[in-house]
Amino acid sequence: MASTPRLLVLPFDPAQAANDLRELHRDPFTLGREADNALVLDGQGVSRHHARIERCSEGWRLVDLGSSNGTSVNGGRVLTHLLRNGDEVQLGDRRFRFLLAPEASVPPPLPAVSGPTFAALPPPLPHPGSPVPSPAYRAPAPSSHRPKPLLWVGVGAGAVGLLALGAFLLLRPRASVSQLAKTPTQALPAALPPTSPSTAPSPIPVTPRPPEVMADPEALAEALGTRFRNGDLEGILVLSHPEMRDGFRKAFQGEPERMTRAADLLATRKKVNFESGSLVEFEVRDGERAFPLTFERLGGTWVLRSM
Repeated sequence: MASTPRLLVLPFDPAQAANDLRELHRDPFTLGREADNALVLDGQGVSRHHARIERCSEGWRLVDLGSSNGTSVNGGRVLTHLLRNGDEVQLGDRRFRFLLAPEASVPPPLPAVSGPTFAALPPPLPHPGSPVPSPAYRAPAPSSHRPKPLLWVGVGAGAVGLLALGAFLLLRPRASVSQLAKTPTQALPAALPPTSPSTAPSPIPVTPRPPEVMADPEALAEALGTRFRNGDLEGILVLSHPEMRDGFRKAFQGEPERMTRAADLLATRKKVNFESGSLVEFEVRDGERAFPLTFERLGGTWVLRSM
């Protein structure tokens, strides 16, 4: 069973270790100034409901809840981020380190033990001075060497029966091959009665969305901007990295304002000096705030990695 992740308040003070190490005792684990948050923060630049940490299929995800001053991980602004052990998270002027405790080792099960067995105990010793009993008399076992007349009778009857069976097999008439071919065979009944067309269930047509190929990062950015603007979440997931689709679905499903905000951010994209063949990073801006936008080449197409 995996241990509960923890947040370590930075800078770390050994004297306040008991208060500076917080377990994620809720799922989702919310952070902000309001009293209903799992972790209440009173720092500058912290919104009332600033961010949340939630469990997902890949591990633990940090999601910004539309805060005024944004959320950063390892110095870069993010809207959603898959947390790794040791990531530094900043909300306003408050900083934390995300810690994943190692999984507790489970001891192997003990081998099954059957009921205790005991060797036969020797008879108790006689009390000093008591008379020693004489051994009990046992009658000799009857002899097994007796005449067995019935056995010879059974052997003789069996031999006669075998002779009679052999004579019957030799003298019985045999059917020719042509006669066997003319003998009609009985048709086997059907295993199940045929299903009438009126009772047969009609299959439900499934039309999977075909994969799309984005030849370059600019084409991907244009397509994502249009789909965010139109609220086409399934189209956005087709153009996203498979590892991030679950996180994007949870971040944008039922959030039209957040999708419109993402479309506005994509319109301000500016390629930064970060390109390594399979990764390209853009900078998008929301007023004075800047966020990273990462595309990745996956096979023969470009996909959205993070934003």
